[in-house]
Amino acid sequence: MRAPGRPLYVCLLLLALVTGACDGFKRRAVGPNGEATLVSDLAADSPAVVAVRAAIGRDVITTRAEPAFEIDLVPGARFREVRSWRNLVLVADLDRDDPTTALTARAVGPAVLADLRAGRRTHVLYSDVWARGQTVLVVAARGEPALARVAAAAADTIYAEFEAQVIRGIESLLYLAGEERRLARDLAGRYGWSLRIPRGYRVGEDANARFVRFFMREGGARLLFVYWQDGVAALPPPGFCLDLRGRLAARYYEGDFIDSTGSRSEPAIFLGRPAHRLIGVWQNDRYTMGGPFRTYCFVDKGRFVMIDLAVFEPMESKVELLRQLEAIARTFRDERPGHAAR
Repeated sequence: MRAPGRPLYVCLLLLALVTGACDGFKRRAVGPNGEATLVSDLAADSPAVVAVRAAIGRDVITTRAEPAFEIDLVPGARFREVRSWRNLVLVADLDRDDPTTALTARAVGPAVLADLRAGRRTHVLYSDVWARGQTVLVVAARGEPALARVAAAAADTIYAEFEAQVIRGIESLLYLAGEERRLARDLAGRYGWSLRIPRGYRVGEDANARFVRFFMREGGARLLFVYWQDGVAALPPPGFCLDLRGRLAARYYEGDFIDSTGSRSEPAIFLGRPAHRLIGVWQNDRYTMGGPFRTYCFVDKGRFVMIDLAVFEPMESKVELLRQLEAIARTFRDERPGHAAR
């Protein structure tokens, strides 16, 4: 398996292993967030395995194509070797009598197994099954052809749900080294919203412009900003949001601009709210830099909010850094009196 290439991750992993020994019977999950171990007794060239690998291991465009997850294939007989790994994907033909099918039956229980057999479900996700902070995806059907069909048909849904679950798992890792609790309280008191900020991030504020940014430069630059405006009844169109994101970045990131040819918007749900998700590449000619960004725009109870995530890391994976920022962004909380529920 590919070793993680980032000092921050190594420190968090060591801390997880130490605390896991003293914190309950179930150990913490181990292994990089950017890897997924696929457990199946089907052949590597099985159409079902190929379909699941294509869904989970798809290319993500940052400044270049990067795999969403590096994938290792392990037969069910070797499951005990990988049972504590962070991201597990079980791919089972329920008509076969093999270790993966038996493992799937134990993992999902009789009711879900009946749904999978009947085709009422194609996949199911769990967390903390064999280790804390673990994501487990089960894709199963009766017969290899049916399994291949459902995996291919549901590929986008499988990927979106799997990544969302992985990001929730990343959140628990990010705060092992501590968090800036006083900062969160200050943000809530001054601005009516808060974020859980991991220890080590720095903050810059422009209260008059309703703009706060957070940045971490260790192990690859991670930048997150929050912009908000009250008195907005409806979500503005994507073009307005993309233009606003460009103007804010140019002002506060010393001339950053958006590569319009590689930018797009897609509908999303962010913390239960309808949102625009902006995806693109930023550049800065002054410093000869660039990288990917992800931006969420939504309106909640008369307040427009933009949460922007951007990274710069020329050598290592940018997908992993974006997931860390996404985990932080998903701790956003409306702290206005009477509006504090997520």
